[in-house]
Amino acid sequence: MYVANEGAHGRKRAGRSHKANDAFRRAERRRIDRELRIAATAFEAQEGMMITDRNRVILRVNRAFTESTGYSAEDVIGKEPQFFRPNGHDPVFYDDMWRQVEKQGYWRGEVFARRESGDVYPIWFTLTAVRGKTAKSRITLGRKPTSPAKRPRKRKSVTWPSTTR
Repeated sequence: MYVANEGAHGRKRAGRSHKANDAFRRAERRRIDRELRIAATAFEAQEGMMITDRNRVILRVNRAFTESTGYSAEDVIGKEPQFFRPNGHDPVFYDDMWRQVEKQGYWRGEVFARRESGDVYPIWFTLTAVRGKTAKSRITLGRKPTSPAKRPRKRKSVTWPSTTR
């Protein structure tokens, strides 16, 4: 049922009755809560994940990320991911990687990373740009499988760092 009612400032507006509005808001809130639970479950998957903003500042990491790297969420949130880089990586490699994320929306390849303990190890890594409603809103989701079985079987045998694009 639609009725004309007055808003808080005395303006008349057409819309649903208060009961219908309340029911609609409750249903929408349940839908949003369900979507958030699904997203949270996916984020806590077995693969290490980090989310950055468009400026490459880490917003969030999951438990698998902290377990595989040794860094706590508090250690990394608010920082840029380059502190994972071991010495010896070519900065041009990373510039190209991020340029591809901007242009194609993703990058996939093998990189070397540094654990909190200082150990350097290779990881198969995927970066995916998740674009918002405006050109300025974008986050990047980085994920690394915890199992080597998830890596492609055929890999180039190239000296460090090797990539497949």
